[in-house]
Amino acid sequence: PTNVYKYPSTRFVAEFLGEVNLFDVRIQDFVSNKAMVTYQDGSVGSAHVSSALAANVIPGKNGSVCVRPERLQILASNENADNEFTAIVKESIYLGATTRMTASAMGRDIIVTSSDNENFSVSESGSEIRIGWNSDDGQLLFD
Repeated sequence: PTNVYKYPSTRFVAEFLGEVNLFDVRIQDFVSNKAMVTYQDGSVGSAHVSSALAANVIPGKNGSVCVRPERLQILASNENADNEFTAIVKESIYLGATTRMTASAMGRDIIVTSSDNENFSVSESGSEIRIGWNSDDGQLLFD
């Protein structure tokens, strides 16, 4: 169950099993189990490719990168990740055990969640933040 949640094979499975952030990408290269991708805003990153999907990874092909809200990180100025972009905070809701933040980036809403015991800095609505994740936290999918 953990692998199906973290590395779904389709958008349907990803959305069926819980909240998910989906980013449209174009594949640039593929090495081992990682695809180098370009996002809508022109930024470059990488995503995990499951062995079941490896045969479909062709440079120039479009796809989506699936990242669960709890795998996204709000990056401090001195932090970097394999995939990064700037977003504008829309709202933050403290839920006791977790904090849920909605931000706007690349023409869509992004959901970030973090457990209460982590160093999760809640930003005010309208604030600009950097969001990132590492390759293994994002799964390349095809429609």
